[in-house]
Amino acid sequence: RSSGTIFVWLFVAFIVLAVALGTLVGAGLPLLTALAGVAIGVLFTEFLARFIQMTSTATVLATMIGLAVGIDYALFIVTRFREELAAGREPGDAVAETMRRAGATVLFSAATVASALATLVVFPQGFLKSMGLAGAIVSLVAAAAAVPMPLSASTEALATAAIRRPRRCWCRQRGEVTARISGHIACS
Repeated sequence: RSSGTIFVWLFVAFIVLAVALGTLVGAGLPLLTALAGVAIGVLFTEFLARFIQMTSTATVLATMIGLAVGIDYALFIVTRFREELAAGREPGDAVAETMRRAGATVLFSAATVASALATLVVFPQGFLKSMGLAGAIVSLVAAAAAVPMPLSASTEALATAAIRRPRRCWCRQRGEVTARISGHIACS
């Protein structure tokens, strides 16, 4: 049942990413890199389960966390790359600038998530230890996959994909409305 739910969620995520990015290549890359990172991370977790006690829920939790952070990290990198291209950089220069800025941010974020999950190891309950360890491993591996994979695999495809120019849309208007509401709440 959980694998079917994950596939439905991945399909919905693909549709949302395709609409948001305006390109199928840009939408597929975060999903593919997240899946690759989760697969490697879960394999490593299963290998560790031969030596330490792991619960079955640890793998499910690690898969969910890995997919979420893997998609987020890869999407951040792809979006940053597209911004660099829109600013007029050549694809090679855009990759270098993206890795300089977004790559370091992603790795730092992954280390933060992994260290937070690893703190579950201090609790005496075995299921918390296994969830923390599995989640930390998969989040680090997902980040390690998200940093080089999206751009090395598809720099040319992303460079030739249509880059949407910023325009006034419902999401930007909603952001302005949200900012006004937040301002009124904060000042009252």
